[in-house]
Amino acid sequence: MALNFPTPSAVNQVYSANGTSWIWDGASWVAYNGGATGLQGIQGVQGLQGTQGIQGLQGIQGIQGIQGVQGTQGTQGTQGLQGIQGLQGTTGLAFTIAKTYVSVAALTADTSPTSIIAGQFALINTLDVQDAENSRLYIWTGSAYTFVDDLSGTAGIQGITGSQGLTGIQGAQGLQGTQGTQGLQGIQGIQGLTGIQGAQGLQGAQGTQGEQGIQGIQGLTGIQGTQGAQGTQGLQGIQGLQGSDGTQGAIGTQGAQGTQGLQGIQGIQGVQGTQGVQGIQGTIGTAGARNYSVINSGSGAYTIDGSNNPTLNLLRGFAYTFTVSASGHPFWIQTSAGAYSSGNVYNTGVTNNGTQSGTITFSVAYNAPSTLYYVCQYHSGMAGTINISDVGPQGVQGIQGITGSQGTQGTLGAQGTQGTQGAQGTAGANNLPVNAQSTSYSLVIGDVGKYINITTGGVIVAAGVFSSGDVVSIFNNSVSNQTITQGASVTMYLAGSATTGNRTLSQYGLTTILCVASNTFVISGAGLT
Repeated sequence: MALNFPTPSAVNQVYSANGTSWIWDGASWVAYNGGATGLQGIQGVQGLQGTQGIQGLQGIQGIQGIQGVQGTQGTQGTQGLQGIQGLQGTTGLAFTIAKTYVSVAALTADTSPTSIIAGQFALINTLDVQDAENSRLYIWTGSAYTFVDDLSGTAGIQGITGSQGLTGIQGAQGLQGTQGTQGLQGIQGIQGLTGIQGAQGLQGAQGTQGEQGIQGIQGLTGIQGTQGAQGTQGLQGIQGLQGSDGTQGAIGTQGAQGTQGLQGIQGIQGVQGTQGVQGIQGTIGTAGARNYSVINSGSGAYTIDGSNNPTLNLLRGFAYTFTVSASGHPFWIQTSAGAYSSGNVYNTGVTNNGTQSGTITFSVAYNAPSTLYYVCQYHSGMAGTINISDVGPQGVQGIQGITGSQGTQGTLGAQGTQGTQGAQGTAGANNLPVNAQSTSYSLVIGDVGKYINITTGGVIVAAGVFSSGDVVSIFNNSVSNQTITQGASVTMYLAGSATTGNRTLSQYGLTTILCVASNTFVISGAGLT
């Protein structure tokens, strides 16, 4: 049966009919069935839910087809016109912890904070996991902070009560002295020191409940002081061994109480996955774009997300933005390697190509070439490669985090006119990029929002790389343990405790590292010790 394709309004527009989908590549409608679904990727930290946008205008109802003559089934009526597509909303803010405070009082006192905008978050980090204020999350509304949630971990299970310590040896009873005048009562012994409290248990992986910690052995009861012999009447002597019946000697000095045994190690609690705080729902629009920060390093290279002239890997069907701040160095995307060529500039899906101060948007078409290049208009050494591929395999599913607080409900838009149901939209991006490593690897700023697939050598968390709110995941894709090394000048806390230092990620373990302040991190995950 002949198809009535709609007039295309944009590249990558999808039209479906009779169980088949077509996509507009800019020149013609091409049959599109989508690639094979890969493994589900690690779920990233959930971004802030943007304010709900105004509901798009509902499409005009299509014209009903002409009804066939009754009897033998007639020809089916022509399909109604496709409804007008609703207006696209703006993208909401990404989840960002922009500031940290040492206490709620410090946060409350800061009535005009800097380096934070409405919709971003502030975290209370007292560096004391026992502090009730620690890990409280607040959102800046533009005029005040509003409490959102408490991200503190749950305390571990109390360990098993240890065995009762042995009773101290009773002092030998002194000889009974000659009875005399009632003496002064002996000085009471000093009470023994209270035992050292056991260290708080490590927070373990969620799932099977951690083993209950063994309570430490209770300390021995101190030796009871020797009871002295009863002297002649006067000061009462120290009570000694029980003698033959006679006048009872005075009670001797009580022996020091034995040191209390160490408290048992608290049981390991399963690690609860990091939950991205659910933010304010944004207006309905296109899927958010991955942003690259582009500056110039003199006239020798572009510095993109901290790396000079790096190779970029983009996916067809996804949108990307390049925030360019490189005065005197226009940033161009073109189809040829080498120096800038005006005849080879690539503009399909590209907005603001060639800017030197502003934002370039690149919505990668499904028919985009496998290799493109970026280059400075005036300096051929400021250049790099852009590799373009289809959507890769979906990664391992990430750890489910704590459900964030519900964002503010956006204003409900006016209902549009009823129209013909449009074609099913293309699925948005939901997988994390992967950085595969097979030797010892030190994390870089470009790893934010990715997961590191490590097989040997371990991973190093270095100083001076990350900012508050940056998140990196690590997957041990081997049967051997991998060491997560706390770099020099770095403090890395095990989630739910004050313990710092290197961590061990067991075979096929998965961990997430969150930067909460300059060179300060919190690590949690499954298979982490």
